Amino acid sequence: MKPKQRFWQWFEANEAGIHEMVVSILRPKVDIQEVNQLPTWKNLHRQLARVHPGLLFQFGYAVPTVLEFLVSAGGIFKLAHCTKELVAQAPSLPRWKFVAFRQPLEMFEQASIGILIDGTERNVSFGEIKATLGQPNHNRFDVNLYVPYFDKAKQ
Repeated sequence: MKPKQRFWQWFEANEAGIHEMVVSILRPKVDIQEVNQLPTWKNLHRQLARVHPGLLFQFGYAVPTVLEFLVSAGGIFKLAHCTKELVAQAPSLPRWKFVAFRQPLEMFEQASIGILIDGTERNVSFGEIKATLGQPNHNRFDVNLYVPYFDKAKQ
């Protein structure tokens, strides 16, 4: 059995204990030192490291009755594929939503900057700016930004 399949098999078998742990640690004023010592936390970390030692995870609420299990590549571009594959293979569990990568924070999305476009200063929020990554080429890749109000044809 492949590591990703083994991880999800383990997750499903331990889902009740993981769910209970996550609900308890998402309460206010939880000591992170204590969380790191929880057997379920340690075991989850160990199981995910068997898929790849560079993968990270975090928890939150997707909606009040559904927990979110987020898997991240920790900013390491070469692990992005591994992260996507792992989440794509996640089982369908009613109390969970599985997500690849950290999503932008709401506060960050609402922040804005002034950009001079066609001689007019526009206030653009970071949430309006979209970015894509090009294919790696000689250890480099392009970052394409899509900015509202900016029309390349007018350049």
